[in-house]
Amino acid sequence: MITDKLLRAADPTTAPQELARLADDPDAAVRAEVADNPATPSDVLAALAGDPFYIVRAAVAHNPSTPPATRAVLADDGAWLIRTLAQNPALTTAEILAMDQARRRD
Repeated sequence: MITDKLLRAADPTTAPQELARLADDPDAAVRAEVADNPATPSDVLAALAGDPFYIVRAAVAHNPSTPPATRAVLADDGAWLIRTLAQNPALTTAEILAMDQARRRD
């Protein structure tokens, strides 16, 4: 279900202070939307890069606004997809799915 918090977290016009508050939400889906939002402040993205949920870290890695220092941290993540996104944030969903299928075949 799409909630008001999810919509605000995904909206690039949401104020940085609001995004910082939403980054602390107990719902990982809300945090992932904040992490994917290009308007999210760099310090918030850096904090979300350490999130225990894979989907949140993947969203930080995929965000084109993620600063190089945070991207470097994610490049050492234990999950291959996060490492790949950190190094290639412009990958499309189709490219990511193709890489995943090829990886599963190997």
